Amino acid sequence: MRILTVVLLLLPAAVAPQDGDKWQRVYTFEDSIVEMNTSRVTFGGNGIGRVRFRTVFSKPEAVGELPGVKYKTLLETIELKCAARQYRIYETTFLDPKGEPIRSREGDITEKWKEVKFGSTMEKLSEPACRLIAEKRHDPRPPDEYPKRTLSRRPPP
Repeated sequence: MRILTVVLLLLPAAVAPQDGDKWQRVYTFEDSIVEMNTSRVTFGGNGIGRVRFRTVFSKPEAVGELPGVKYKTLLETIELKCAARQYRIYETTFLDPKGEPIRSREGDITEKWKEVKFGSTMEKLSEPACRLIAEKRHDPRPPDEYPKRTLSRRPPP
């Protein structure tokens, strides 16, 4: 009986959203705002950092593949290679107006990286994300000072 009581007391904490997450607004559109989770960054090999963005729409939007279903919030985890100015979507979750998940998609890790183009929305999002990645990685340099990779061939032994 004690075990059941402990499980019931801990269950809400296990399924509740991460209340400690801090979100910072990084861009404002006419019909939505985009915020970045500044609490957590996930690091991978080869200079990859994952940052989570939350887009909140002023009015619910239709989920294309699901007729009649609408979402109000879009959560996206984006992988960034800041030094190479590249990105790809790692995970996407659509939330209904009550904040309940409607649909989730995991990205394909074999997907090709996309270039962060000058003047694009992704450029507006990647700049604060790359600053956050550098800060969490304790890299004091701004993203424009990251070393550029060059391909070189080693002479045969």
